[in-house]
Amino acid sequence: MNYKDYSYPFRLAADFILVALSFMVALVLTHRFGIDIRKRDVLHLLLLLYGFYHYSTKWGYYSDFMQQHLGHDLIEAGRMVIVLTIMFIVVGIMIEYGGNDRLAIFIFSPLAFLLLLIRRYIFRKFHLIFGQAKRTRVLFVGNSEDSRYVMEKMRLMPWLGYTIGDVIDVDKDYDLNELNTQLGNSLRDKLINRVFIVEARVRRKDLDDIVTLCQSYTVQTFVLPQAVKYATNRYALQFFHEIPLISVAVNPLDAYVNQLLKRVFDIAISSLALIFLIPVFLILIVLIKATSKGPALFIQKRWGINNVPFDTYKFRSMVATSSDLKEGKYQQATRNDPRITSIGAFIRKTNLDELPQFINVLFGDMSVVGPRPHPGPLNEESIGVVDRYLQRHLVKPGITGWAQVNGYRGETKTTKLMQKRVDLDIWYIENWSIWLDIRIIILTAWSMLKGQETAY
Repeated sequence: MNYKDYSYPFRLAADFILVALSFMVALVLTHRFGIDIRKRDVLHLLLLLYGFYHYSTKWGYYSDFMQQHLGHDLIEAGRMVIVLTIMFIVVGIMIEYGGNDRLAIFIFSPLAFLLLLIRRYIFRKFHLIFGQAKRTRVLFVGNSEDSRYVMEKMRLMPWLGYTIGDVIDVDKDYDLNELNTQLGNSLRDKLINRVFIVEARVRRKDLDDIVTLCQSYTVQTFVLPQAVKYATNRYALQFFHEIPLISVAVNPLDAYVNQLLKRVFDIAISSLALIFLIPVFLILIVLIKATSKGPALFIQKRWGINNVPFDTYKFRSMVATSSDLKEGKYQQATRNDPRITSIGAFIRKTNLDELPQFINVLFGDMSVVGPRPHPGPLNEESIGVVDRYLQRHLVKPGITGWAQVNGYRGETKTTKLMQKRVDLDIWYIENWSIWLDIRIIILTAWSMLKGQETAY
């Protein structure tokens, strides 16, 4: 945290009270204001509060809350309420529901979510208003494009808890003694809490002396590395023996636990989809066969994880004799494309042509959510002109993805559009979580209902 946070016990106590209040309101309303407190209700509530404390600690629910924003609060409050809802049901079954207790869940969950979200928002506002004296005062040694970017973020996002205390410009031919004197005066006179040393502005041999001077004061010292331009919000410092290395991107799906979680999630979703969508499959097969000649399924080689090709399945939406190549160049589907059949236009618009890819998910070639797999020729054309293009193949491709729900679906007429799609795919890889997958699935379902202009 930016400073010692004394608010944690108050925030925890407030959330306990709000969870308990939601629980009691739910029970009272479902019993028409005539409830007597029963022992099993007390036990039910205590187990809910224990679960809340356990998962809030495990997830870092209260960590660095000043460095977050309202969108983060929505996600955190949402997933906490999901856990509480599951516990509410499971514990209720274990201790045996009575009367209308089953209906209480429909009051408890939305009420708890609303109250927890409001509490987080109010505490943040209070800290911004009354916590000015506790704000972290930052000094920058050196001025560069990277440091100016960091300072601008600090100014634009006051909830981070930072104030720019001083900036020491460092000339190319600076004198170390003069720099240390100026730095020492600033640390002493301006009540600095943190020092950011811009590595690109100081000589390598002087870095240890500057760090040593900073550490003689009660400040935290950081080095803003030259490699920051390659870093993402997921970069990490690693060590080879005693040599520090900056990993320019961290892939959460490198962790075996996350791979297993995503695979179990994929199998569960794809199995349910294939079971419940059998009638839809049969109807689409009949319509495709009835409106055009050729097979109902279209099989195409696409690149998967680590660029390994695999057969991807789709419902055929184009005439069977159409070609993907024109004068040796891959031909993407375009608006009013003559290759698209009458039923094909509908199933492409609603994503129904992608449904057979749940079979690919079961086979392990694809995931429900991930970067969309591109045909081989399009990959080869894009590698040399789109930055970091092959990074999207570090994970399994998906039936839907972050780029698609953000509007980058269908034809990419320019390199700029393809670059934006790839950037969103890479952001997804570096920020993956099971909650993000669930969010993308919900957004995809909504897009299927309303349709997308870029889907043709």
